[in-house]
Parts: sequence; C-alpha cells; structure tokens
Amino acid sequence: MRKFYTTLIFLGTFYQLHGQKTEHVSLNKSEFNKLVYENFTSIINSDNKGVLGNFASVDSDKNEIKFGATFIKRNEFKKFPAALTFNIKGGNSNDVIPIFSDSELSSFGVDLNAHILYKPKKSTIEYDVDKLIDRKKNREKIIDKYDLKLNYLSFPNMKNSLNFNLVDFKLKHRSYRDSLNSLIKEIIKLNDQVLIYSDSLQLIKKLTNIKKDTAVLRQKIEIVLPEKINATKDSLEVFLKNDSTIFYDLESQLLLSRRNELSKLNKIEALGYKIKWITVRIGLDRTSFKLFNESLAIVDGIRSANHTMPSFALAFNSYSRSVFRNAWFWSTGVTWESGNNLDSLSTVTVIERTNYGAESNQYFSNKETTAFTGSYRGGLESFKVYADSYYFLDRNEIIAIHLNPNLLFISKNAIFSTSVGAFISFKKKDKPESFLNAEVFYNFFDITNELNNEEFDLLDRGNFGLRVAFPINFKTNK
Repeated sequence: MRKFYTTLIFLGTFYQLHGQKTEHVSLNKSEFNKLVYENFTSIINSDNKGVLGNFASVDSDKNEIKFGATFIKRNEFKKFPAALTFNIKGGNSNDVIPIFSDSELSSFGVDLNAHILYKPKKSTIEYDVDKLIDRKKNREKIIDKYDLKLNYLSFPNMKNSLNFNLVDFKLKHRSYRDSLNSLIKEIIKLNDQVLIYSDSLQLIKKLTNIKKDTAVLRQKIEIVLPEKINATKDSLEVFLKNDSTIFYDLESQLLLSRRNELSKLNKIEALGYKIKWITVRIGLDRTSFKLFNESLAIVDGIRSANHTMPSFALAFNSYSRSVFRNAWFWSTGVTWESGNNLDSLSTVTVIERTNYGAESNQYFSNKETTAFTGSYRGGLESFKVYADSYYFLDRNEIIAIHLNPNLLFISKNAIFSTSVGAFISFKKKDKPESFLNAEVFYNFFDITNELNNEEFDLLDRGNFGLRVAFPINFKTNK
C-alpha cells in the first residue's frame, strides 16, 4: 500500500512539472533586474568573466580581494538592453589579509565591463501559459479602458462637448420659461375659479401645488441654469485659450492612473530563463613584487620591481535555468594582456634582516617576504582563449561543478591549463538570492608541460585554492 501511494505522489509530481504548459516571452526590464540581483547571485565568483551583480570576494589563489558593482540604466533598457559592471581589486603577494604591507598595496587593478544582450528578443522568460493568459486579459482590459478615455481626450472632442453642454443648457432654459408661462396662465385661471368657488378645497390644493412648481421653475430659470451656462462659457473660453495645458494635464492624470492599475496586477513567477549576452572588458592592473637572485651579492640579491598591465577581453555568455532542468552558466572568450612571466617563475620565502645600533647584530628585526626566482621578463603580450562553465547538480542552484580550461599564447608557447572546482551557494530558506558563495578548486598548470619543467610533475605544477564571494544586497540600477 505504501508503494502505491509513493507511486501516485511521484506520478503527480511528474505531471505537475512536465505536464505543465509553458510559454517563452521576451525579457523585460523588471525580470532582467531580478536576474541580476537575485538569480545571478548564485553564480557570483571572483573569477567569473561575464557575471553581473554587486559583490565582494576573496581569492586565496591570487591573494586578492575584489569588489564589483553593476549599473542598469532604467529608462534606456528597451532601446539599448545592457548593463555596466565596475570592478576594483587589491592584493598582496604574501597573503590575502592583510592586503597592505608596510602601507603599500602589492597589487591594484580596475576594470570596466559592458554587458550587452545578444538578440534581446531571443532572451526569454518561461511562464505558465494559463496564468500568462489571465494576466494578459486583465492587462488588455485596463489598457482598452484608458485608451478609450485617451482617444476621447482631444481638442475637437472636448470643444464639441463643451459647446453641446452650452446649447443643451440654453434649450432647457427656453423650455423652462415656456413651462413657467403656461403655469402662470394656469394660476390666473385657478384664481378666478377660487373666487367663484371659495369653498372648493380641491381647487385650493391644486393652486398651491402649481405655485410650488412655479417657484422651482423660477429658481432653475433665474439661478441654476444661468450659473451652468456662465460656467460652461467660462470653461470654453479658458479651454480655447489654454487647450494644450488642459489637455496635457488630463492626459498625465490618465496615464498615471493607468500605470497604477497595471502595477497592481498580480505578478507571475517565472519558471525559467534563457539569456545570452556579450561582455566587453577593459582593465588596468599594477603589480609590485620582489625578485630574488641568489647568485648576486646580498645587497643586490633582492630587488623590487613593478609592472603595469593593460588588458582587453571579449566574451560570449549564456545562462539558462528552469524548474524542469538544472541551471547552467557558460562563457567563452578571448583576452589580451601586456603582462609578464611571473606565473611561470618559482617563489621562495626570504627573510630580510635589518640591523640597529652601533655594533653589528646588537639589535635587528626580521621581515619575511615572498620573492620570485628565475629569469623575469616583462612587457610580454599574451592571448588567452578560455571557457568557463558552472553546471548545477540541483534545481535550487546550491551545488555546481566548475570547469575553466584555457589556452595561453605567450612567448611562442601555447600553455594549456585548467581549473576544476566544487562550487557551493548558501541561501536562506525560500530565498532565491545567495548570501555566500564558496569554491574549492585545483589549478592544473601547463598540462602538456610546454615549458619543459622537468623538476615538477603535473600535480606539483598545480595548486589548491579557495574563493569566497559575498553578494551585496543593494540595487545600483538608475
């Protein structure tokens, strides 16, 4: 019996998910905001090339702290569906925290990313068909109601309406005067009869009622209708002088009322998204580091150096998710940098001793620093072709597998490397946005040993790392 109920529940769930009719509609501004500030928080990482959002992150592999903010122009989204992301980062060659060493920042960089929707009409949202149809019907009713009012709201229509009211009031005034004359004649006739038949209560009652009707007519003729006629004349005169001002004031009121009613429509929860965009990035990084050469004298063995590195990147990104399938983000692109060969150099920990006092070694202090050993070369232009993929193993976007293979062309070498990681997004219950993302990964550097580094095998050339990102919950759309 338990198996029977279990089977029924499974079939019901399967029908609910896979038997549900859905429809894809074009992405709009509000849903794009929801993507950026809610859904994209699940894939924010310091190493992502094309993800939008506001965040702070720490990367143990690069010894770097990074901050990012995304700006979306509200009024121009339909004309130019795009967003801008500004990133700023700083680091230290020795450790992530503190990133300042002797009040000097070892590395500092900024970059600006322009994200442009690719074929905006094909960037779609998936909705339940029945709910979408109901919402469309209600929306059309509101729009039709206000369109009718707005169509009537025109100079000829309003002028004709005022003229019609003026003529109508004048005709009523004439009709009331004719009725009043008839009542006066009737009163004279009844007065004569009352003189003859003074004891007739019926004649007296009829005369009293006619006198009351006469008083009402006099009030309409002498007070009510003249006021309406004068007010209509004044309105017509003001309208003819200031027709545009009146028209636009009324139009603004109607448009505001329509917007308020449309905003009160029940929002439909999106069942899924399909979005593709192009990212163009320009950046500038400055790095300070130390070089160690044990063959030189102690004084010259350690020297400080720095390097300024401009960069440019072009990427194509895709993100899709649905209640029917797991979420998947992937990106592929190419980067250009004017860099150096620090990644291929070995590092050593060097202790620098400073002596104090008149006698040698009477007082001294030690400073531990990380230095690079080997033949350093700067000003090396490099091109990198990469792919970046996050595939979530669940539909709540909690756990993902991260793959990041890349091919680096530098100094006539083609160095193939890849990064493999386990990515976890932490969320509050029933909340789509993440408050913490963490990834443990391993970098496989120079898998094909293009640099002929026989001293270290594949695993020795790589390293483990940890990235932590904190999505920031504030909106920077304007």
